[in-house]
Amino acid sequence: MAGLVAFLLTVDRADDGSDGGPAFGLVFGLPFALLVLPVLGLLHSAVLTLPAVWLGGRGRALCEGRGAEPVWSLGCLLPVGAGWAGLFALLGAPFGGAVLWCAASGVVPVLNVAYGRRREQRLGRPLRKVWLGSAIASFGLCVLVVLGALASAAAVRG
Repeated sequence: MAGLVAFLLTVDRADDGSDGGPAFGLVFGLPFALLVLPVLGLLHSAVLTLPAVWLGGRGRALCEGRGAEPVWSLGCLLPVGAGWAGLFALLGAPFGGAVLWCAASGVVPVLNVAYGRRREQRLGRPLRKVWLGSAIASFGLCVLVVLGALASAAAVRG
């Protein structure tokens, strides 16, 4: 979200260096972004995190349960990221950088899945409240970032 706000603050700049103020990019870009970001998060989970967790579970099962499942899942981020980086390389991105970015973007979600599973086993019940709490916290952080960006845009104008 912070990267998106930083991008939107530069949207209104013209080629000659003049700008109409950062509020233009925020006013028109953020409502659209707040609708798209949850979909992108879901897409990221479906195409990177879940395949890495699934491959990690299969790899651990093949090795007769040796090692912790999160370690296997983290190890599987690299081949899954390499697959997506291959697609990005066909579109013109450098392969090595794309592999690292794809794999790195999955580290926190994979660790979150491992934490959720471990806590679910310890408590013996599904973690619906944890996921709901995460959604509420994420939304709250997005609101804080947007309010901070609007305040900084107002300070630049004022």
